[in-house]
Amino acid sequence: MKVESVTDIDWKRTPEPQADQYDTDVAERLAKGRGPDVSGLENAPRIFDGAVPIEETTAESVQFPESCVPAPADHPNIQQAVELIRLWPTVFTQCQRLIRKANFFVDTAVPEKGFIGSLSRAGADGFGTVAVTVNDPVALAESIVHEMGHNKLRALGVDFTSAKRIVTNTEGDQYKSPVRYDCLRPMTAILHAMWSYTYLTALDVEILRASSDHAVKHRVAQQSLALNLPRLDFGLDVLQSHVQTDEAGKQFFFGFFQWLDRVRAAGYDILERVGIKPLPFVHPDDAQGKTNGPRPARVNGLHQYRLGEETLIYVPDAEKAHALNPSAVAIFDLCDGSRTVQDICRELGPLVGKTAGELTPDVEQGVTQLRELGLLQPD
Repeated sequence: MKVESVTDIDWKRTPEPQADQYDTDVAERLAKGRGPDVSGLENAPRIFDGAVPIEETTAESVQFPESCVPAPADHPNIQQAVELIRLWPTVFTQCQRLIRKANFFVDTAVPEKGFIGSLSRAGADGFGTVAVTVNDPVALAESIVHEMGHNKLRALGVDFTSAKRIVTNTEGDQYKSPVRYDCLRPMTAILHAMWSYTYLTALDVEILRASSDHAVKHRVAQQSLALNLPRLDFGLDVLQSHVQTDEAGKQFFFGFFQWLDRVRAAGYDILERVGIKPLPFVHPDDAQGKTNGPRPARVNGLHQYRLGEETLIYVPDAEKAHALNPSAVAIFDLCDGSRTVQDICRELGPLVGKTAGELTPDVEQGVTQLRELGLLQPD
């Protein structure tokens, strides 16, 4: 595709990944001259069928916690994640073209099994790179696509705190974010959050449609779709209520909202068919009237037993036992009725190298699941 100027671009076709790679062509054209230096990586290990070299670097260079160490290039979770992305062929090709190199890490602060999640951000050289922890293959696939989406939006002209085009809100205009709760964010950051999580959720939908691994499909539905769809609903309302655009942005958001509506509809349809309820989303700022939110408390009379990496919680009244992984136990132990969810996030943050805002969605989900198991008192 040859694009002579920005005015030649069909901005309605740039948000949703296109089968003919139109949006990728536009992103590459607009990003000309940007991207990392990949000289010296000719013989480096590669992923995405040889298109993306893997570069070993330090945790400090990508602002990861010290607990993160370089992952071996042949770590099995890396190829598993790539194969999950292959289930969405259009974005598999987009990753081949918009990711110039990747940095992978193992987070030694989390257990090898039972941990669900991944740290991710731009790699050591910024635009065109991704840095991700590989502890969980599903979260790794989601994070690669999530970060690739950020790269594409940057190429189109929108950074986290400023924009060349599309969004015209000032940096001083601050709004509630659907994914970060510790502060208000500029509209450009709100768009990045919504954009990257639309990519992530669309990948979830493709995995659920195409994967034959029922365990993976159940995890994706229960622990990703059910959590993220209500957050997308919240963020969509923020965008539709407050975003200001230029002429390119008007067309861009027309296409983006159409794509987002299809992704949300497909996701909710899947949850309904498999009988999983979405987790209600309430922004912490909207819960201030509840004394900064509820203070989850354990049910009285529970018996707790340590069994290797797992903890067994026995509920005498129900005559049931539940096995919790270390991540769930860390949350459970802090649910003593004196702490809000945000208090729990602030205490766990230093232990896993995340901010309270980054941890909030996972802790909220954990508290909800513990309550559903009957281990926490009702709200």
